[in-house]
Amino acid sequence: LKHEIYFDPSTFANTNYPETKRIGIEFTGDVDILKLVDIDFLDALDFTSNFNWQNPEFEEGPNKGNDIPMVPRYQASAAVTTKFLDYFLFSIHGSYVGSRWAINDISNGDLHGTTPVKPHYLLDAKLAFENEHMEVFAAINNITNEKYNSVVTKSGSSSAKNYFPAPERNYVVGASVKF
Repeated sequence: LKHEIYFDPSTFANTNYPETKRIGIEFTGDVDILKLVDIDFLDALDFTSNFNWQNPEFEEGPNKGNDIPMVPRYQASAAVTTKFLDYFLFSIHGSYVGSRWAINDISNGDLHGTTPVKPHYLLDAKLAFENEHMEVFAAINNITNEKYNSVVTKSGSSSAKNYFPAPERNYVVGASVKF
């Protein structure tokens, strides 16, 4: 990728990274479980999964071979969704985001001895009533109350980091009308 922009904390200005590349592979899979097993009280039972590996690195410059900040090498997700009693849906979704370097840590810890941002796992669930005119739902996000940071930035002059915490366990209730 050419001309990728980032904020350089040493100059307090946006600037371009040296040339970067991201090479990877992604696997996805979907299985309609009811095609394999008959469960009378279910209208649908689907399993979906995704795995992504990438090698995000600087292609040029003094940090050649280092990882691009905030880009994980590994990500994965899986979900089970079921429909029952004609109008009800239940889904549970898990995801994993691997470790990555903080924003601005283009030296990958070499300059100030920093460590990567820790990986995190999330588990969410949703129950919904849905018909052709409306949907009413309740969801729990981050069921395990995982404490993680959605964004982490590193100081340009030290190993200090700024953490932006992601929401802990939270509950969502909602409705929508279809016209």
